[in-house]
Amino acid sequence: MNIAVQLYTLRDILPGNVESVLEKVAKMGYQGVEFAGFYDLSSHQMKTLLDRLGLIAVSAHTGLEALEKEGEKLLSYNQTIGNQMIVIPWSDIRDQASYQAILPRIKRVVDLILAHQMIPVYHNHAHEFLSFDGKYILDHLLDDLPSLKLELDVYWAVVAGIDYEQYLKKRKNRLVLIHAKDMIEINGQKTYGSVGEGMIDYLKISKMDLDLPWWIVENDKPINPSLQNIESSIRYIKETILGGK
Repeated sequence: MNIAVQLYTLRDILPGNVESVLEKVAKMGYQGVEFAGFYDLSSHQMKTLLDRLGLIAVSAHTGLEALEKEGEKLLSYNQTIGNQMIVIPWSDIRDQASYQAILPRIKRVVDLILAHQMIPVYHNHAHEFLSFDGKYILDHLLDDLPSLKLELDVYWAVVAGIDYEQYLKKRKNRLVLIHAKDMIEINGQKTYGSVGEGMIDYLKISKMDLDLPWWIVENDKPINPSLQNIESSIRYIKETILGGK
């Protein structure tokens, strides 16, 4: 199992500091990164930096509208840096009407990604586990778009009240990535924590037969400094899940 970090977690410190931040990420032991923007570096600058630090471009969150407006440019950038997985991070599908409106847009983007010999992936929040016609919105998407892969955000599955273990088993053949962050409670309110400090059993997930080469550590809104947050996550993963490897 390899560990990457979703750079959205570090968005407070990345602007103007991409090189120094990625150096710290690599020193922590992260082997790859998932992008959410490229902070004004050219594709060749980014590729050179990743190569120097020994980091792999695992995937990139790329908005649906951005892919519609400048998909060719964005896909070319990702190909230059060596990334093959393009993740649609969000869509506002909440019922059958919005599904029917947005599905054709997602399909066109999926077809564009496939035409570039790249892998289209969808990342969930909680609302994709709303249902119509007796089926989750997320399942409608996966069933209607057979080439679309899944990045399951475990935290948001928990927010939705989903048995994430059963869902991981159900969709293991479409699953290519997971987002790993924990759920903690502060003053009666649930919020984001580092992996291993909350109520999500990532050790148990690691023992499931999922055949996942990459986990992506993420924190939507760290309550502590973002570098400290991701360092805590990888320390837990290396010491507890990987047994010190």
